[in-house]
Amino acid sequence: MMLSRLLLLSAVALVTLSGSAHGQQKTLKEGQELDTEMYQSLPDFEDKGVMGRIRCGACQASVLEIAYGILQRENNANRPVREVEVVEIMEKVCETNMNKYGLLLDKVTMNPTEQWSNDENALRAKGGYITRIVQGICSDVANDYEEHIVSQAPKLCYVEGDAKKCSTRPLIVDICGAKGFAWCTADSLDASMEASSADGLDAARTGEGDAEADA
Repeated sequence: MMLSRLLLLSAVALVTLSGSAHGQQKTLKEGQELDTEMYQSLPDFEDKGVMGRIRCGACQASVLEIAYGILQRENNANRPVREVEVVEIMEKVCETNMNKYGLLLDKVTMNPTEQWSNDENALRAKGGYITRIVQGICSDVANDYEEHIVSQAPKLCYVEGDAKKCSTRPLIVDICGAKGFAWCTADSLDASMEASSADGLDAARTGEGDAEADA
């Protein structure tokens, strides 16, 4: 465990400008390594409960990104996506999109939490083992549920008045919940869906907007 965490520390990066901890000003720069306090406060990746929550957030973000990529391509092309396009979309999401995700830093302590975000303006820890986790989970989602995502993605959208709206909840429940990988409990799914709805992500992910997704 010590070796893996040392490797993580040497590779992890922070994306932020500045913050404070314990009443002292802490200046953080992009590409900076975690300091000792942050390093010691990393989530315990060997704890099953912790890893379950981390996998849950990463799974939801992966499904959201993949579904959005497919819906965006279908919306732009005005036709169903082809198999070769699905493979292309999933590879891009897992290699590029998920690389932007990191674990949010607590706004008070500046220590890493268990919550994922790809918001470039947010305080995040990313790189090394953290990035490998989220990209690996994205690959698992793509490899195990490609056909299911392709078949269900068009059913996520509906027309309300003049607007086309999409909800990723059914797909996320199928894949990340008890019927799928079982990384997410009903409570964690409900909390995430409420957050997504409040941020307008379901509506934005129709291919008509460029909203970023938070885990």
